[in-house]
Amino acid sequence: MKSSSRLQVFIHNTQWVYLGKAGAQLFGMITLVLVIRKLDVALYGTFNFIQNLFILFSILAVGAIVNVFHRYIPELIQNGEYGKLNRMLWLGATVSMSGTLVILGLLYRWHEPFAAFFNVPQFHMYLTVFSLFVFSQLLVRLANAILTSLLLHQTTSILQIVVSVSRAVLYLIYLPVMSVSALLYIETVLGFFFGIAGLARYYRFYQTRNPSPKRTPSTSVTKARVIQYGLYSSMNELGAGIISKTSDYYIISALSTQYFVGLYAFAYKIYEIVYKILPVNEFLSVLRPLFFQKFSADMDQAAFTRIYNFMVKIMLPVCAFPALYFLIFGKPVIHLIFDPKYMDAYWVTTIVLTGNITFAIFYPLGLTAQLLERMDILFYSKTVVVFSIIGGIYAMKFFGIVGVALATLTGGLLKMIFIYIGLSKHIHIQYTLKDFKNYIYIAILLIGIFYPTGLGITTIYSLVGYSLLFGVCSAGMCIMFHGFDAEDLNLLNRMGDASPLTQSIKQIILAIYRLNPVRRTGRPS
Repeated sequence: MKSSSRLQVFIHNTQWVYLGKAGAQLFGMITLVLVIRKLDVALYGTFNFIQNLFILFSILAVGAIVNVFHRYIPELIQNGEYGKLNRMLWLGATVSMSGTLVILGLLYRWHEPFAAFFNVPQFHMYLTVFSLFVFSQLLVRLANAILTSLLLHQTTSILQIVVSVSRAVLYLIYLPVMSVSALLYIETVLGFFFGIAGLARYYRFYQTRNPSPKRTPSTSVTKARVIQYGLYSSMNELGAGIISKTSDYYIISALSTQYFVGLYAFAYKIYEIVYKILPVNEFLSVLRPLFFQKFSADMDQAAFTRIYNFMVKIMLPVCAFPALYFLIFGKPVIHLIFDPKYMDAYWVTTIVLTGNITFAIFYPLGLTAQLLERMDILFYSKTVVVFSIIGGIYAMKFFGIVGVALATLTGGLLKMIFIYIGLSKHIHIQYTLKDFKNYIYIAILLIGIFYPTGLGITTIYSLVGYSLLFGVCSAGMCIMFHGFDAEDLNLLNRMGDASPLTQSIKQIILAIYRLNPVRRTGRPS
């Protein structure tokens, strides 16, 4: 695939995922407010604890398979080996299903001591619907991984919109009798719909590419490579799952009550809503397969360094914006939009949102490790899990859920530093730090201007007005004092020619950019 065609695919799919996520999360916000206002904090905590039990299945039975799909589907498509692709997908689905059944059997056998240890009342009532929920989410993860790796983002966007609208409708219908079981049943039905529809779309794709099974020529995508990559991915997923909100839920639930689980769940629900609205994950889901296609065959060090830093420059302001916004306006947001009973989750939510700044800076490291197939480095980085668990337990005892959030944030940072050191022995990774310093100045300035204002907001109208002003100021400062050099702007210029919308945005950005002639020449500001 030529670079120009890759660029066109990137732009086309990015436009679709933006549209899909914008529509989906609009309804997602509506359903979130409905559920939070209907359920008390403890019941909301129980629902999220049970829902997040699926992450255990994802870590042990699904996550490695999804990573294998993300890594090798683009390469197999590039080589036109659709028969080998189909065999890999069937084997991956079989392994995931078998692992899920084993874990479910263990949970059924030991559900009583499990519920007692984690303080989950009446856990036995939810076992049946939880089992159905697990299989539905298994289909969702596999189908989404397949479709995005095949660059069928238009399909995933349409399905996400349909699911989000349906969820809002079902929540409204069942709101008078809303309960933990009702929420799980709704999510189960929607999960099966997405998974089955997504797999049907893959079947149509496969039929058009390979209507009759036939032998394909041997390539470098061998069983040995896939199995080795999958095993390292499995161990990596285990460590990643522990250094995350999953272990936080278990620590909080075991050491306190479902009330505090509910507060912590509120923080992560805000996090999920925010980063599904923003284009971070969509940008990366489109870029990931194109990144592998570009650098799998030919590693151009100069191009790699440029694209690596380009990703960070785009992601950093986007990831920092929600944390700054919630730090300034979080309390009136909770009071006026959600419910004052969640006010104690303010600082936890701010810390959780701040964690994605680390994600923005270091995300390309994980992509690079997958490209080089150095999953061993990702696995060894999970040795910080010892700190995460011990630190989380002690932090919960002395500082409550805020301490747990800080321990998780610190553990994630240590893990990324470990990966950076490990990969530096195999490939030159260079951060152009001078291009990022302006973002620090922008953040300090925004906090100084708007934080006193946020303390005095008492009405929804003033919240909306000051939020719009904050957004305009943030965008203006990022455009005026960005960290892009001349080569980055050339890439943005090429991307902007894809459609009338991007052409208009490009003209605005370039017009403001010309006001800063020093950066236009590529020299530091």
